[in-house]
Amino acid sequence: MSSRDDVLSDVGPRYFGGKGLSTEQLQILREIHRVFGGDPHLIQEFLQRFGWTNVSESQIKEVHQAHAMRLKQVHEQSTAVDTRDQWEELAKPGRDPFYQVQKFCPFCPEDKRTPVTVNVLRSKTLTLEFRYKSSEYPLMIPNAVNGRGNYRTEDPNFRKPTVCPNCLYAAIDQIHWLSDGKESSSECDFDKLPRKKMSKLREVLQMHYEIRKKIARPYSDVPGRIWSRQRNSGSAARAYILAAKCYEILSENGPKMYFYAAQSYLIAAKLCHDLRLPFEELKWLQSARFILRKAYESGRQSGLPAYQRAFVSWLLGEIDEARIWISAFERDSKHFADANLFKRFSVNLLEEVNLWQESRAAL
Repeated sequence: MSSRDDVLSDVGPRYFGGKGLSTEQLQILREIHRVFGGDPHLIQEFLQRFGWTNVSESQIKEVHQAHAMRLKQVHEQSTAVDTRDQWEELAKPGRDPFYQVQKFCPFCPEDKRTPVTVNVLRSKTLTLEFRYKSSEYPLMIPNAVNGRGNYRTEDPNFRKPTVCPNCLYAAIDQIHWLSDGKESSSECDFDKLPRKKMSKLREVLQMHYEIRKKIARPYSDVPGRIWSRQRNSGSAARAYILAAKCYEILSENGPKMYFYAAQSYLIAAKLCHDLRLPFEELKWLQSARFILRKAYESGRQSGLPAYQRAFVSWLLGEIDEARIWISAFERDSKHFADANLFKRFSVNLLEEVNLWQESRAAL
């Protein structure tokens, strides 16, 4: 098998559930790859519409038209700005599963700090499941099945990140915000840092402001309070990417920041998946892959980064790498209090890796 065939057959674990492609399917995939110039968006569009069939001129035209229409719809959805008042209730009946807490940005100068609203998910208000990419070995990103009691069903990921409207600092946990607008809040993770180190972190964050502003568009061009309102998948994804970039900068403050950065990238990938943006989804999965290794090796307080790194490697076609990280999780799991939460998922993923390697060996 040629190196190009190796690359094409590795599409299997990423897009088709990990099953190896037959010789006939591989031949069809090579033709689709040639016709659409290797564009993953168009390849996926074709396979979703026509499956494993030979390519015709009419199909090519239909795929291009459908993809253009989808891009237009996705752009409209991801850039739509919600103009409702902050506290306006959703049209769906039921109580809000989130409660609001007023916080302040730890990196804005004290005389420029304005309150931000942090949305915190109430416990036991939503029935959650994990099924992103696979129900047998998911990436552990929650999805709401329904609301419990009189609470309405709402995506638990939409309002988790909070963004400062002034400096565009973003975080996904309320402990990364000040409670009283001063650097004396015992509830904030940055409270114990010396003033000199806080000044240095503030300086580095400021250096990356233009990058964050570019990520935040078009929302950086509207009043900052938009970030406190109910979001759609597009604006939520931007907020998670902002948070991930901030956590990467703050990682020198402690290994936990790597963990938060990785989780932010993974949720951004999931939201891009919901928007049917596979290229962007792949981009954030690749970013998470790099950070997950650091999160595991620098902290080792949870087995989750090792399991997630194994699964992301699997999705990216790095089968041997996936096996290495499954082994790392199995080896160290006795040290993790949370290991039993995803032990069975790791076992299921290992079975899939073994099946894939056996199918490749048979080719």
